[in-house]
Amino acid sequence: MDLEITSDSILRMLAAQGVACDATRAQGYATALAQMLKGAAPGTAQLAFEEEPAGYLAEQRRNAP
Repeated sequence: MDLEITSDSILRMLAAQGVACDATRAQGYATALAQMLKGAAPGTAQLAFEEEPAGYLAEQRRNAP
Protein backbone atom coordinates (compact mmCIF):
# COMPACT_ATOMS: atom_id res chain seq x y z
CA MET A 1 0.00 0.00 0.00
CA ASP A 2 1.48 3.29 -1.09
CA LEU A 3 -0.11 6.38 0.46
CA GLU A 4 0.95 9.87 -0.48
CA ILE A 5 0.99 12.46 2.27
CA THR A 6 0.07 15.81 0.77
CA SER A 7 -0.32 19.29 2.17
CA ASP A 8 -4.05 18.98 1.47
CA SER A 9 -4.33 15.82 3.58
CA ILE A 10 -2.42 17.56 6.39
CA LEU A 11 -4.75 20.58 6.19
CA ARG A 12 -7.82 18.30 6.32
CA MET A 13 -6.48 16.32 9.30
CA LEU A 14 -5.67 19.49 11.21
CA ALA A 15 -9.04 21.06 10.33
CA ALA A 16 -10.80 17.96 11.66
CA GLN A 17 -9.09 18.67 14.99
CA GLY A 18 -10.03 22.36 14.86
CA VAL A 19 -6.48 23.54 14.09
CA ALA A 20 -5.86 26.19 11.45
CA CYS A 21 -2.68 25.97 9.38
CA ASP A 22 -1.36 27.79 6.32
CA ALA A 23 -0.47 25.88 3.16
CA THR A 24 3.29 26.53 3.45
CA ARG A 25 3.50 24.95 6.90
CA ALA A 26 1.27 22.08 5.82
CA GLN A 27 3.66 21.33 2.95
CA GLY A 28 6.58 21.25 5.36
CA TYR A 29 4.71 18.90 7.68
CA ALA A 30 3.78 16.64 4.74
CA THR A 31 7.40 16.48 3.57
CA ALA A 32 8.71 15.69 7.06
CA LEU A 33 6.10 12.99 7.71
CA ALA A 34 6.72 11.37 4.32
CA GLN A 35 10.47 11.22 5.01
CA MET A 36 9.98 9.71 8.47
CA LEU A 37 7.55 7.07 7.23
CA LYS A 38 9.75 6.24 4.24
CA GLY A 39 12.69 5.71 6.60
CA ALA A 40 10.70 3.47 8.93
CA ALA A 41 9.04 1.42 6.18
CA PRO A 42 11.83 -1.14 5.49
CA GLY A 43 12.23 -2.12 9.15
CA THR A 44 8.50 -2.20 9.75
CA ALA A 45 7.90 -4.31 6.63
CA GLN A 46 10.22 -7.02 7.99
CA LEU A 47 8.22 -7.45 11.20
CA ALA A 48 5.94 -10.45 11.54
CA PHE A 49 2.27 -9.49 11.76
CA GLU A 50 1.90 -10.87 15.27
CA GLU A 51 4.89 -8.82 16.49
CA GLU A 52 3.80 -5.59 14.86
CA PRO A 53 2.53 -3.51 17.81
CA ALA A 54 5.50 -4.19 20.09
CA GLY A 55 7.97 -4.61 17.25
CA TYR A 56 6.93 -1.34 15.64
CA LEU A 57 7.72 0.60 18.80
CA ALA A 58 11.05 -1.20 19.17
CA GLU A 59 11.92 -0.38 15.54
CA GLN A 60 11.03 3.28 16.12
CA ARG A 61 13.32 3.44 19.16
CA ARG A 62 16.13 1.66 17.32
CA ASN A 63 15.96 4.11 14.38
CA ALA A 64 15.35 7.28 16.40
CA PRO A 65 17.61 10.19 15.46
